[in-house]
Amino acid sequence: MLSFVWMATILFGQMPSDTVGIHCKGYIMAGDYKQIMVNRNYEDRTLVLIEKFPNSEKVHREFVRFDDKHFVYTEYYEKPVGDRYNTNYGKWREGLVYSSSIHSNDTLITFDPETFEENMYLYNYLIPVGHWQHFHSNGKLKFKGEYSRDGKEKEWTFYDQFGQLEKVETYEKNQRLMLKASNAIVKEDKQSTKEMLIGKWRFTDNEQYDTKVLNPKFRNRIFMSTPNGEQKNSTVFDLKSNGKIIRTDYYETKRESKGKWKLKDYKTLEISIGKEKRIYEIESLKLGKCRLLKK
Repeated sequence: MLSFVWMATILFGQMPSDTVGIHCKGYIMAGDYKQIMVNRNYEDRTLVLIEKFPNSEKVHREFVRFDDKHFVYTEYYEKPVGDRYNTNYGKWREGLVYSSSIHSNDTLITFDPETFEENMYLYNYLIPVGHWQHFHSNGKLKFKGEYSRDGKEKEWTFYDQFGQLEKVETYEKNQRLMLKASNAIVKEDKQSTKEMLIGKWRFTDNEQYDTKVLNPKFRNRIFMSTPNGEQKNSTVFDLKSNGKIIRTDYYETKRESKGKWKLKDYKTLEISIGKEKRIYEIESLKLGKCRLLKK
């Protein structure tokens, strides 16, 4: 079974239509407002199906009828983070699905995907089609692209949790034809990461500054950039190809210290100067710019 196929065990048309309150940003909320059913039907056809997380008022998965053959499928994080006012708060992924006739066990499947006849148990596969979006737990777009019934098609664009472009992949019938990486780390290649790190970098530690000046979302992160011009009031690291490193502090007086650096894998950087050893995860590496997460 191709990787884009998800299995779902769902009961359409036979669930109790219990009123559970309004649905708002991934939550089932009580109130004297417009009510929504766990399973809303019209003329024996499922219009809205909502599944909750166990022992929770949070929506896990939601199906809203799009046409005779498709539902808009939305799946939510159980514990999202970030801005609750974000339009995509709580969403994990969203797009169109149609239900195939492929069964997942020995149970006979009589479901007809063409007429969308229901009132039966569906132990079958839900197939994504059309435009899809996946989100980070903070509501930022993670990646987007198109599905056909053969799998991924055309361009798929990927972003990190801060909204920065990571890569663009091109597909045809679920086969990746091309990768354009904006962030070198997505290549997962230790040698290319090492080659890009060799040279001089100006370090900026977010924790050295008032978080009102630098965005608090970047806590525990260090920014590296290619130094240019006067280096007053800065720290510059010179990463040598032989694994040695020179740290230069340009403050009241210029001070140098030496040590070693190495890559433990394609995205883990270790720097040792004197008795101090620091380990960082390389989140983003681009020409002249790098973002590190303190470990």
